[in-house]
Amino acid sequence: MNRIKIVLSGKEYTIQTDESVTYVKQLAEALDAKIDEYMSQNDSISVTSACMLVSLGLMDDCIKASSDKDNMRKQIIESIEEATKCRTEIVGLKKQVEALQQENEMLSVKLMAAGSGEKPERNS
Repeated sequence: MNRIKIVLSGKEYTIQTDESVTYVKQLAEALDAKIDEYMSQNDSISVTSACMLVSLGLMDDCIKASSDKDNMRKQIIESIEEATKCRTEIVGLKKQVEALQQENEMLSVKLMAAGSGEKPERNS
């Protein structure tokens, strides 16, 4: 487990996590930038209020991302099901084509035999 020191709004925090130091510091820097952005837009806002508003925005992003992920998962499943149906239909159509090709060959042989006056051979 890593013990990592980060700075948010000028205050130092030490956290323990299994995540990499680089990753956690990137998160802290991004969070600090969002807090600073809120505070720069409103001079009278407190650090606590800015943190709460940033937290609310991030929770909104998380919930929307999760919903988007679920929708994408459903679309992927539907696409896979459709592809499976198409493959099954293709297999059936290939069998029909083969049967029609065999029938065509047989009819061609019969036609040639009829044209020459011979009796066609039977393939069974």
